[in-house]
Amino acid sequence: MALRMRFDVSSDRNGFWWIVVGIVMTIAAVVGREYLPQRSLDLLAPGRPLYISNDPSRPWASRVRWVDERAHHFQCHYTAQDNFSEEPCSVTFVLSRDGEATHGIDLQRFDSLHLDVVYQGASRFVRVAIRNFDSRFSRADDGNSARMQSASLRVRDVAAPLTMSLSELTVPEWWIAQHDLPREFNTASLDNAVSVTIDLPERLKAPQELRIRGLSLQGQWIQRETLYFAIL
Repeated sequence: MALRMRFDVSSDRNGFWWIVVGIVMTIAAVVGREYLPQRSLDLLAPGRPLYISNDPSRPWASRVRWVDERAHHFQCHYTAQDNFSEEPCSVTFVLSRDGEATHGIDLQRFDSLHLDVVYQGASRFVRVAIRNFDSRFSRADDGNSARMQSASLRVRDVAAPLTMSLSELTVPEWWIAQHDLPREFNTASLDNAVSVTIDLPERLKAPQELRIRGLSLQGQWIQRETLYFAIL
């Protein structure tokens, strides 16, 4: 009887310490996650392909020019005769791999976009757009067929560097109307992003200048939901 009592007390004591260790590890995991460095993808990194909206096939191509390409600084100056509604003043950063328009990057592991721009002009908004190629309806020979997801930011909001949540991106009504797809295809998705574009959505004739000083995607290495599920 005495031997059994000593064994039971020892087992209870071991169980108590295992509970304490579990509590300490749980607290350390929850708190430690907040101090982990963020996952980051710098879109201004040297070697990443990019282009401005000066397609030589357009009659207004000369209206868009680099002021300093290395500084991602460009200018647009359309005239009253130009019809530039299909291609606004913009710079696009290519995410597709090996030049293949159909193979992009899965951005679902990122949750925000850091943006630092300098703008001079009369536009009220600066727009951020991400194109996502979906093999169910997108075509390699039609860049506009990749689903567009965008958010328009007020110029006064981008006067200082900001970080926007990727959940702010929505599929614009014009894209939905133009492609006339079933409802399930008209929601934002970032599983195969092929480009990120910064543009001026308004049709302005006065000179416009944009300089992109910072553009990066950010996210946590371990999502909060994943951590909590692992703890459970």
